[in-house]
Amino acid sequence: MTWYNNSAITGFLGAIAGTLITAAVSLFIWRKTHKVKRLTCLISIPQSLLSIEDKVRDRLEITFDKKPVETMYSFRVSIANTGNTAIEEQPIFISLAEGAEIIEYKTEALPQPGFGEIREIEKKGHELDLRVNLLNPKDYVGVEIISIGNSSNTVKVGLKSKDVEVSMLKLDELRKEVERIEKFPPLMLLKIVKFARIMRQVSLVRGLGGLNDKQLENP
Repeated sequence: MTWYNNSAITGFLGAIAGTLITAAVSLFIWRKTHKVKRLTCLISIPQSLLSIEDKVRDRLEITFDKKPVETMYSFRVSIANTGNTAIEEQPIFISLAEGAEIIEYKTEALPQPGFGEIREIEKKGHELDLRVNLLNPKDYVGVEIISIGNSSNTVKVGLKSKDVEVSMLKLDELRKEVERIEKFPPLMLLKIVKFARIMRQVSLVRGLGGLNDKQLENP
């Protein structure tokens, strides 16, 4: 007697298939109905705006408001609501290296029009504090900063808010990770799942913000 003619076996397999289908349907419904507040933040590779050879730099005098400038950096921070629930009064706190001074910044939001208001709470020295009135699912906010006097290209972003999950991605760290994997390919087997998830998040933020490679590497 073949297995498919055995009522006990087919009944057992049918029960398993039914359980799996029920579980899959339940998971699908749960994902659709479960409210998730999630932000994904993509920090682009900082770009020095004073990349000058030493032998030339010694003969130049660069000033801002009549003050000598040794370093000048440009930073881009991209934030997207990658959850399925709107987020209200979301803080965006950006801090650069000690001694730096934020001399200019601009924000962009997608989609337009109708995006929630982005307002400045405080801009002081190396720190910038913003609030976003409303971030609907798939809404995007970009912040570009120009600063002087940086002792390093360090940038920290704070997005702490009640019941909001935050995923922080730094492109310079991802690039170093890719370089390590290229030098030792077996690492990819160990990290393929995690790396694929991270790259999927990067692609999602890029898509929502309409960002290209040049904007990510050179703000």
